[in-house]
Amino acid sequence: MLKARRDKDPLGTTHLYASLETNDWSPKATIDRTVLRPFKMLAGEPILVLVTLYLSVVYGVLLIYQSVEVEKAGPNDARVLFARAHWPR
Repeated sequence: MLKARRDKDPLGTTHLYASLETNDWSPKATIDRTVLRPFKMLAGEPILVLVTLYLSVVYGVLLIYQSVEVEKAGPNDARVLFARAHWPR
């Protein structure tokens, strides 16, 4: 690491660095960045909460619609593979 740093900056200036070099890569900091940061952002942004709830409802309805269609038509019916709302019956 020291050789790479020395070869990268032969003049010895310390004010030139990449942002990755200043990040804390400890397990606690990595978990905080990857797991906790999205929940902190979700808690701090009301519009993000609304969009998340809307998309959850839409995906839930689509999942229920698909499962009802599979039960109605049978799992081996080729028509189930397509979005049946776009095809006439």
